[in-house]
Amino acid sequence: LGAFAQVTVQLNKPRTGASALILGGRLYVLGGLADGIGFGSPVSAAPTIEYAPINPDGTLGAFVDTGQQFGTPRYHLGVMVTSSQVYIAGGEGGAGPQVFSPLASVERAPISPDGTLGAFVTSAFSLSSARSFFVSEVAGRHFFLCGGYNGVTQDDCDEAVVDTSSGVISGFTTNPNHLAQARSLAPVQFLCLLLSFLGLTWAFIYNDFTLDYVSRQSNTQLPLQYKISAVWGGHEGSLLLWVLIL
Repeated sequence: LGAFAQVTVQLNKPRTGASALILGGRLYVLGGLADGIGFGSPVSAAPTIEYAPINPDGTLGAFVDTGQQFGTPRYHLGVMVTSSQVYIAGGEGGAGPQVFSPLASVERAPISPDGTLGAFVTSAFSLSSARSFFVSEVAGRHFFLCGGYNGVTQDDCDEAVVDTSSGVISGFTTNPNHLAQARSLAPVQFLCLLLSFLGLTWAFIYNDFTLDYVSRQSNTQLPLQYKISAVWGGHEGSLLLWVLIL
């Protein structure tokens, strides 16, 4: 990865909290919240969908305003691309009475044969609960939205499975166990880190120079207290100690 450089291409309408995807040789920018949008603002004031063509050399052309909008404007949304559809889910409402309100609705747009994006329509299904500021991830044909905020911090996950033959999602299911399982494994992780640290300390005390780190940081003439402090004297040991403390 080379150095980052600022490009001269700009969106037609500045926004924050938008999502992006690459489709049919185009970079699409979806949703977001524009300056001046607040309670009572008309839905038409929300940012529209824009795209910029990706040139053969990888640079971007000028952004084109499609004039399209979501059925419910939103920002901080989740996006998944299947073989035939683009799905958006959740996020915060972006205009009208929905501003700054978590959403549960899901919308989809068809992908045309030439790779262009059709109009978004509201799906018949929705998330198990409204959520915004969540973590979303695509793993194979699974679409996960975990955590987020809905008046309270959420610890469950919504999961959708894509039909590989049609590219369609039929609905989301809730799996409250993903984050709960992670919390239950935290003591196990702590125990493993503690054993690793104690094992490394033992290697320093008993001059186990078969370990490269010990041979570089210690010697047989060091007093005991210096051998112990040498455990975190190098880069590897200090990182292990910090992870253990955190």
